[in-house]
Amino acid sequence: MDLVFQKGKKDEEQRDRSLLGEKLYPYKAVMCRNCGRIQVTRGEEMFRCRNCGKVCRYRKYGKWNVKLKDFPTFEEAMMEAKRWAMEESKNNSDSYLMKE
Repeated sequence: MDLVFQKGKKDEEQRDRSLLGEKLYPYKAVMCRNCGRIQVTRGEEMFRCRNCGKVCRYRKYGKWNVKLKDFPTFEEAMMEAKRWAMEESKNNSDSYLMKE
């Protein structure tokens, strides 16, 4: 009896993972965990970084694995990605100046 219950729980977790793409809008502004590049993607569960080529999953072990923001249109996602990249570059340059 317990085996059936556990199997149902695993199936439910798998279904939740596959529904991740349906819960988010189709266009996502994401930051690569490896190199920090910000880009727009339509991946449902993962994306491949255009800079370093690493594949990153949105969620890992049920927790968010990458920074992302989702949008219904490509234009909104692109504008946010540009704004986010400018903000990150400004933060990086400010922290570099503070070290000196």
